[in-house]
Amino acid sequence: MAIAGSTQSLDTTRAQSPLHAEAEGIIWAMQEARERGFDDIMFVSDCQQLINLACKEEEWPSIAAELDEIKLWRSKFNNVALSFVPRSETSVRTPWLKEDDHVRNDSRM
Repeated sequence: MAIAGSTQSLDTTRAQSPLHAEAEGIIWAMQEARERGFDDIMFVSDCQQLINLACKEEEWPSIAAELDEIKLWRSKFNNVALSFVPRSETSVRTPWLKEDDHVRNDSRM
């Protein structure tokens, strides 16, 4: 399963920083995956700093609460991985849609 998204779709007006917004996005994705019954999953982010902080359990006081919540949600899965993927490789493609469908959907935003 892939839960793909962007922090742009989240309410980032309350996030203290882009790093906080990305952490909130990962937390949301973990909650959704767990709620849907997934036990084995990989979460990817284009925010290398967040992945490093979450995986190496480094101290970062300004984002400690979010890192603690990520750690808590990680413990709820049998197998969970967090991986960095460069932004150039994170686009989600929907090959079953025709090109004009993409244009039509984009014009509604």
